[in-house]
Amino acid sequence: MSKYAPLKRYLEGQPATTSSLALDFRQIEEVLGSNLPPAARTYTAWWGNNPQRHTQAVWLTAGWETRDVHIHSRHVTFVRASNSQRGRQSLPAQASPGTIGGTERHQQRAAQQGLGPEPLASTRELSGYGFAQVCLIQPGCDRGGQPREYLPQHGYRNARSLPLHRYGAGPFCRFRIPANLHVGGVYLLALNDSVCYVGECESLSARFNMGYGQISPRNCYKGGQQTNCRVNHLILQAVKAEHQVELWFYQTADRRGVESALLRQLAPPWNSQGKL
Repeated sequence: MSKYAPLKRYLEGQPATTSSLALDFRQIEEVLGSNLPPAARTYTAWWGNNPQRHTQAVWLTAGWETRDVHIHSRHVTFVRASNSQRGRQSLPAQASPGTIGGTERHQQRAAQQGLGPEPLASTRELSGYGFAQVCLIQPGCDRGGQPREYLPQHGYRNARSLPLHRYGAGPFCRFRIPANLHVGGVYLLALNDSVCYVGECESLSARFNMGYGQISPRNCYKGGQQTNCRVNHLILQAVKAEHQVELWFYQTADRRGVESALLRQLAPPWNSQGKL
């Protein structure tokens, strides 16, 4: 039985005359009889209404949808599905340059890319390329739901007295993506649906799990991987500001050519300026 089943029963038990219900996180935890996970207190996306992406969304099977999720004030409004505007949270079908827009014709192509054992939640077109949604970037959080911050440089035995490089001071966060994505191509980081970073890789899992997601002490110093430190710190800043950071991927043998084309077309801010 799902740990969120008590919430489903609670919503199902509401009078038929109740069309909306505003609850704060404390009330929801009282219904559940347990604490919400850190992601629920950190990411608005955790409360999304897509059952393929959100297995915890028991409110959908109870006939309700979420609206007006406020992480800062820690409350969410549930609305009966018959009274809600379906599709309100979906991305636009037509997208301007720099945003991710969706088309049905790319779903089958991306589903064949082998991005994990489960079906892809969605695919989107950007500049003529069909990108598959991989996951949210979700740094580890403390009990209060805030991203844990790390200063790994202090763990390096700096025998040569190397200086920190320009991005080495941190702080940094730690995160992982699915470990079975050993595919090459072009990846995007999207901040609230707008592309902020474009990169290419031989193995998506290795690039994130052994690169961006965990900064080694040595990489904080001169001669280390500055890009890893810079992108990790930008992700930390974005998540602390309650932005949603998503990872998208396009599998291709021409990864450098596609990356170069997208960089010219989009000039993503994290590539060109290294800042939000």
